[in-house]
Amino acid sequence: MPHLRSHLVRRGVFALALAVVAALVSTAVDSGASHATHVTGMDAMSIDTNVAGNDGDTLASNDSCVSANPGASFTVDVTARNIPVGIPITAFGATMNYDADTFTITASDAAYILGMIVGSSVANFSEVPPDSDGEFFAAALDTDATKAEYGSGVLIRITIEVNAGANTGNYPLTLTAAGHGDPENHYFLPAIVNDANIAVGQACPTAFGDVDCGGSVTSVDSLKVLRFNAGLSVSQTEPCVDIGSVLPNSELQGDVDCGNTVNSVDALKLLRYGAGLSVAQNDPCPDVGTQGG
Repeated sequence: MPHLRSHLVRRGVFALALAVVAALVSTAVDSGASHATHVTGMDAMSIDTNVAGNDGDTLASNDSCVSANPGASFTVDVTARNIPVGIPITAFGATMNYDADTFTITASDAAYILGMIVGSSVANFSEVPPDSDGEFFAAALDTDATKAEYGSGVLIRITIEVNAGANTGNYPLTLTAAGHGDPENHYFLPAIVNDANIAVGQACPTAFGDVDCGGSVTSVDSLKVLRFNAGLSVSQTEPCVDIGSVLPNSELQGDVDCGNTVNSVDALKLLRYGAGLSVAQNDPCPDVGTQGG
């Protein structure tokens, strides 16, 4: 069973990556230890469905949905937002979960934030594509622990293909067991994990907070709410309910925290969401970015 053996070997190597013990690569299968910590690591680890503007040390607004037709391929980024300088990254790991009947992962590239410092040597220990079992095990390690990075950037870029004959629908793309390792062999969980959706054969559902109906919630929505609040003109993707007008659910377009007014607080929450950060809501208000909102 060569495939199973390869899968187990890579899980063993990933355990090593979390421990950040590069000297033990050759015995990774026997090394299952990682030093877990209760200290929160990065602000967010996210799936960004729009890779434009992303790089090893740069992130654009986080997009949570992509539309693709059967037979088409697209790329997504797994990103890190605000890795603290005190616990820099030398390794990361996560499992990307997807619908095995609908998608195949065909490629991955981890030479981004881990490789930003000259002299870094990035080893991609992710499962070898093509992967079609519904769980893609992603992990990478900078074998030179003196080249630890901090800040924000892409962890790994993944290419996904929609299988021919895939059914139309909206499919979740999620991350589990996500975190990063530092040079001291400690493992840190992100403060939040942001998942995504793939709309096959249809447009992405309107997301709560997509005030200009542009297809996703980004910093542009935040800017438009700020302009509305300042009494300035706001352009929309028509047909789209104007900011400040009443929606079918009796809420106001742009009132993303259901506070009965559209103000700079709403703009700030949209900005935080676009950056992949946590957003506090007034329950039972929908979460920003909720599909179909």
